[in-house]
Amino acid sequence: MLELQVDEESLRRTLETLDPSTVLAAADRALEKLGNEVKIASIPYPPEAAWNQPGAYPHRWYQRHFGPRWARVDGSIGGRDTSERMQKQWLVERRRPLEVAVVNKASYACWVVGDEQASFHAERGWRKTSDIAREKLDMYQSLLEQELRR
Repeated sequence: MLELQVDEESLRRTLETLDPSTVLAAADRALEKLGNEVKIASIPYPPEAAWNQPGAYPHRWYQRHFGPRWARVDGSIGGRDTSERMQKQWLVERRRPLEVAVVNKASYACWVVGDEQASFHAERGWRKTSDIAREKLDMYQSLLEQELRR
């Protein structure tokens, strides 16, 4: 769970000058923008490496946007189209007021970019969405200020 901390004195002064519903609406918009920043930062795949490259028998690799591949003895290539194209499955979902979730609808995303990430995915450069969210959290204050100025 990520927690937001607000400077209480600044918040008190802001609430005294603005209608509370205006502040809450701005906070909600800022949170959705923050969710979009997390989504944008989560989309890129890490660079490809040997585990994504074809090779001679008995080599196995993973071809992005397709799935597992393997070299056969006869020189042909086998494989299964199992990819759900994770890069295109990102969403920012509004759960309730002042709550958004950045999710990936690919069935295997929890093991690639989720908190249940398999260690070999971390070793290959995949970042957890929750880590990206923690890094982006500092942006919330400036996004809120932008929304309040609007």
